[in-house]
Amino acid sequence: MLDVVTLNMYTTNIVPDGPRKDPRSLTSLPEILSCLSAFQSEEAELSNSLTHLLKAREPILSSLGRLQSISPQLNELQVDASLLARKVSNTAETAERVGTRVRSLDEEMGRVREASDRVGQVMELKVTMLSDGT
Repeated sequence: MLDVVTLNMYTTNIVPDGPRKDPRSLTSLPEILSCLSAFQSEEAELSNSLTHLLKAREPILSSLGRLQSISPQLNELQVDASLLARKVSNTAETAERVGTRVRSLDEEMGRVREASDRVGQVMELKVTMLSDGT
């Protein structure tokens, strides 16, 4: 495939070096032959450039065809990715809700343990007070 620099080389060399003379203003045979030679050179350069550009077109068209052929699969992948993203998002929201509730239950369990420890301490204190009183 032709790169931009090569393509640029083919298109920039086709500009004539100096100002082009009007063929109607030419008066002598050497001027006419010189102008004709310049036109022929320019035509050859244009023809050469066009040939290279047409050759460069084939790989581009081939690549475009390959891209068009995989377009349906890419569309299908995009749809699948969107569905998966929604499922993952829903799962993440559910996990966040469950995590919040688990943290809440952990706090409750901590308070229950604290209360149980205090009840145990009160019972020990009662037993100690009753045994000291007898």
